[in-house]
Amino acid sequence: MPLTESEKAQLIIIDEIGYTPISRGQANRFFTFISDTYESSSMIFTTNKEIVDWAEMMGDPVLTTAMLDRILHHARCYSFRGESYRLKHPDLYKQESSFPEKSVKRKS
Repeated sequence: MPLTESEKAQLIIIDEIGYTPISRGQANRFFTFISDTYESSSMIFTTNKEIVDWAEMMGDPVLTTAMLDRILHHARCYSFRGESYRLKHPDLYKQESSFPEKSVKRKS
């Protein structure tokens, strides 16, 4: 099977894992992705979930244990505690459209 672009990447960043619920199928695909890339790419995960809460998030304790074995095999884990910078400074993170307004020309 050919490698996808993400499987060739030197660094993969997975931001806010666990922020939204995932289905069992998504958890299985995520496990496969981790299994295929954990020895060949560096990975950064951000999450507000403790590692002990990942089994509930993934919906399968056995799958989660196998996945965490791979993730944590060469890992350095850092935990940052404290008030969220985004919540403390909401004025810096106002939602602005990243796409300029398009004018639509109509045929007469």
